[in-house]
Amino acid sequence: MGTYRYKKNYRITKKRFIFKNGLFWFFSFVLVILGVIIYFLFFSSFFQIKTLQFLGNEKTSFKELNKVILEKEKNIFLINLSQIKDNILKKYPYIEKVSFQKKLPNILNVQIEERKPAAIFCSIRDNQETCYFIDNKGVIFEPLGVDQFPLEMVKIKEEIFKDLDLGQVVIDSELIKKILKINSQLKNLEIPAEEFLLVFDKRLNVKTCNKWEIYFSLEKDLDLQLNELEVLLKEENILKNRKNIEYIDLRFNKIFIYPENKT
Repeated sequence: MGTYRYKKNYRITKKRFIFKNGLFWFFSFVLVILGVIIYFLFFSSFFQIKTLQFLGNEKTSFKELNKVILEKEKNIFLINLSQIKDNILKKYPYIEKVSFQKKLPNILNVQIEERKPAAIFCSIRDNQETCYFIDNKGVIFEPLGVDQFPLEMVKIKEEIFKDLDLGQVVIDSELIKKILKINSQLKNLEIPAEEFLLVFDKRLNVKTCNKWEIYFSLEKDLDLQLNELEVLLKEENILKNRKNIEYIDLRFNKIFIYPENKT
């Protein structure tokens, strides 16, 4: 038998160039479009904040707030409003709240809510007073000089001196409500208060404009003490001798008056 030789068939594959591939051009086009969009959104001047609109700021100038807000980033999408809010509240303790609203393409609305003084708080050391405006949440937010006290403002004093920082809570908000309520009731009784002195955590001394004092318990029901005071002051003998009183003590079950009226 003869010998047969088989020749293998080789298939020739044509080379495909990537530049002729439709998918390559499709994805390239997509990447270019994405690049243009990213550049347009984050790097072009179109979305750079050009206008800041403020509402509610009375003490802080537009110029100062502009500097704080646009100090690092001006792009309306990239700007870190949470960090800016923290910076504003830290730098300006008299600002209570800050909120922002973006208006595309380049406007940022800024809503400022400043603290309203509810009273004056003074801490005492060596007969020297350091005083501040305080809001209804007990936060001190602005120092006061000795000649800056508004006459109509409630003055609260504490005997123990504290190292205080603006923005710090120094009095419980519920205590401030009690003090303001006492102040209002004393005005109705025609014995306006000159100042309120916190004595420890359980006692509040009220110095009236007539220079005599009223002692309240911060543990006893406040309405009950005010009612007792009103009934007491309506008694004829008390009214006649009110100018001679040194103090009225409402802290106990029995009311104490000094000096005791003998008539």
